Amino acid sequence: MALKKTLLAILATLAIIKATSHLRWNRETFSWQCTSLNGCANQPDPAEAEAEKTLADAQAKELSLKAQTKAEGASLLAAVEDAEITVRRHKASGVSQGFRATYHDDTIASGLGEGLVLAFDTSEYAAFNKTHGSETPEHHGEEITKHHPKLKPNGQLNRIAAQGKADIYSTEGCKTQIKRFIYFRTQTGKWVKKWGKRACYCTSCKPGYAFMMMLQPYAAGYCQKYRPQPQMRCWSLEATRNENAKDGYYSYKNGMKHSGCTKVVRSVNLIQLRHKTQFDAAIRQKAFEHFKNAHLNVTASTALYSICDVRKETLCRDGNCTVSKQVDCKGVCKVKYGEKPEYDDEYIKKCMTTVCASNRTLDEYGDLVCENAAKMT
Repeated sequence: MALKKTLLAILATLAIIKATSHLRWNRETFSWQCTSLNGCANQPDPAEAEAEKTLADAQAKELSLKAQTKAEGASLLAAVEDAEITVRRHKASGVSQGFRATYHDDTIASGLGEGLVLAFDTSEYAAFNKTHGSETPEHHGEEITKHHPKLKPNGQLNRIAAQGKADIYSTEGCKTQIKRFIYFRTQTGKWVKKWGKRACYCTSCKPGYAFMMMLQPYAAGYCQKYRPQPQMRCWSLEATRNENAKDGYYSYKNGMKHSGCTKVVRSVNLIQLRHKTQFDAAIRQKAFEHFKNAHLNVTASTALYSICDVRKETLCRDGNCTVSKQVDCKGVCKVKYGEKPEYDDEYIKKCMTTVCASNRTLDEYGDLVCENAAKMT
């Protein structure tokens, strides 16, 4: 700002000088030129010369500062990319336990598992693990259900039957669940408050389902089945526990600085295992031996696909974001060209799961199956 004010002052001074002189400094030829038809007998104005020099110096400084800022930004971006690459080269612990990367405005920390310097304390906001909102999830009553927003004619709650795997708001994967005061509509159109349950009130999930936070103060949310179509849910980190608040109070609003998001997907990726040269030289022979059964009977009309369940949770406060992931190898499937399977749990029962074994000390290289899924999700 100070530099900008200096430039404006210099330009104002030059305007005054030029109004009383026919000699002008040409910035392209770096020489004085006469602008009068009658010629110029007077000498170049020393004041203008000094002002031009000061202006040139100030503009050069401005360009230097801009170049420096651009270089620093590029350096920071490169550092972030390097950190991401380092973190994503996870080994066995990376696939089985998940890994976490943290990004700061001026600092970058990365590593595997726990023990990282975080951008902020996430313990208050993050899910306990991939299936639990908290270590000791709340549960109100034995029934797992969701209630229709409209009451029955007698004023009683109206349960909604689960719609199966096509219902992304199903309580099918819910293991424990809370209830809250909900606004229900009567048959006459009036709104009344009653204790009720919804699909987003799950506090823990059954195996095979991913927990997606929605009401953070209650550690409650959806239990989502892993599917090839990614599902994402976001929530507010600013909300507090309030029994009288509507569910929307806890949800994410566009532009919110303090928020969290969960992404869940069954990542299906083409994987090359048939030739030794498709493995890094340092692990080539042992890794090839680990996967030798996976590429048996693979022909020109078939291909191998890795099946990986990925849960990613991102928490952000004031531009500082912490990312954690859990990646589970489900197997490697042989698929005929033209075949379009759903890759549901029934289908992957036919796939090879032994290749997921991951322990480098035992020459097991199953972590390679989901390496790229972990990088790119």
